Amino acid sequence: MIKQAFVPTIVLTLLLAGCGGEDLKQIRGTVTHNGKPVANLYLTFMPADPKTQPASSSSTDANGKFELKIGSKGGVVPGKYTVTASDPAAMMGGKSSDDPDYAVVCKKYAQGTSTYTMDVEKSISNLELKLD
Repeated sequence: MIKQAFVPTIVLTLLLAGCGGEDLKQIRGTVTHNGKPVANLYLTFMPADPKTQPASSSSTDANGKFELKIGSKGGVVPGKYTVTASDPAAMMGGKSSDDPDYAVVCKKYAQGTSTYTMDVEKSISNLELKLD
């Protein structure tokens, strides 16, 4: 016999589990600055409402390529996002690049200062994310 107090919890858990990924949009592409790929960035798509949508993130490879994920699952929940970029090595006291353009990108698109927004409605396999 299931106690009445647990029924709402079970229903809520099943609803949340059902919302966890059926409608994820796959976003892959290249980050560029002044037409050149930007390597070793940590990108985050910060949702307009973090209470209803999770953030998605990715690191860029040596060629500026990225694939957004929520945790270990590929994709982005449809919605409006602020795009941020940071230097992952700087978070641990180091520096990823001596390129002055890299520092400009990290400063201009830092969390709290970035004004770059993007609406995600469909999957995109070759997005050129121009952080100029």
